[in-house]
Amino acid sequence: MFRIDLSDTSLLEANFQEADLGFANFQDARLNDANLSNANLGRANFESASVTRASFQEANLSGANFSDVYLVVADFSDAHLSGANFQNANLTSVNLQNTDLISANFQSTYLGNARLQNADLLKADLRKANLEGAYLPDSALREANLQNADLTQADLRNTYLWGVESRSINRASRRI
Repeated sequence: MFRIDLSDTSLLEANFQEADLGFANFQDARLNDANLSNANLGRANFESASVTRASFQEANLSGANFSDVYLVVADFSDAHLSGANFQNANLTSVNLQNTDLISANFQSTYLGNARLQNADLLKADLRKANLEGAYLPDSALREANLQNADLTQADLRNTYLWGVESRSINRASRRI
C-alpha cells in the first residue's frame, strides 16, 4: 500500500528536498531535473519511471523499486540504497559514489559509464549487468554476484572483490 500516489505524473523540476515520501508511488512518472536530495524515499516505487538529471543526494532509498526505470545522469551520491531493486533499469552515467548498495539488485541493468567510486556493494546482485566503462575505484564488491556481467573498460582499481561470484564475466580491457 502506498502513502502517496504520484504515478503517471509529470514532475519536471519538482522540489522534494528533505520531503518524507516513504512508500510513495512514482510508477511511470517523469521526474526530469527534480530535486529529491535528503528526502526519505524508503520503499518508494519508481517502476518504469523516466528520470533524467535528478538529484537524490543523501536520500534514503532503502528498499526502493527502480525496476525498468530510465534513469540517466542522475546523482545518488551519498545516498542509502540498501536492498533497492534496479532490475532491467537503464542507469547510463549515473553517479552512485559513496553509496550504500548492500544487497541491491542490478540484474540485467545497464550501468554504462556509471560512477560507483567508494560504493558498498556487499552481496549486490549484478548478474548480466552491463558495467561497460563504469568507474568503481575503492568500491567494495564483497560476496557480490557478477555472473555474466560485462566489465569491459571498467575501472576496478583498489576494488575489494572478496568472495565474488564471477563465472563468465566479460573481462575485456578492464582496469584493475
